[in-house]
Amino acid sequence: KRVSSMATKLKGLQLLPLWQRKIPKVPVYWHGDPQLRVLMPHFWMKLVRPKEKVPNNQAHFIVHPQMSKMDIKNYLEKIYKVPVLDIKTRVIEGDFIKHPAYQQKPIAKKDDIKKAYVQLADGVTFDFPDIFEKTT
Repeated sequence: KRVSSMATKLKGLQLLPLWQRKIPKVPVYWHGDPQLRVLMPHFWMKLVRPKEKVPNNQAHFIVHPQMSKMDIKNYLEKIYKVPVLDIKTRVIEGDFIKHPAYQQKPIAKKDDIKKAYVQLADGVTFDFPDIFEKTT
C-alpha cells in the first residue's frame, strides 16, 4: 500500500489527517423496524468568547474540522433558527509536542483547530453571557 504524503507515522501507526477520515454511516432504517432511533449529527460546534472586542452581530465558534461553510450555516439556521449573513473559517495548526530530553525532534502533534467567524443577519445581536459575577 502507498502511504499518503499527508499521513504521519507515530511508533508504527499511520494517522490520517481529520479531513481524510471517513464520517461513519447512519444506521439503515427498515420499514416496520421496532427500534426507535435518534439520529444525531456527527458534527459539533463550540461557542467561544472572542479575545478582542467584536460587534454584537458576530459570534465565534470552534467547529468540527470536516464542516464546510454551508454545513455551519445549515446547522445554525435549521437547528437553532439563527439567521446567518456571512461565515469565515480558518484552520489553526496544532503545536508540535517535543520530548523533554530531546528538544530537536517533535514526538507528536496536537490536533488542528477550525474556527468559524459567523456574522448574523441584520437586526440580530448576540451578547456573550456573563456567567461569573463581577466582584468589586
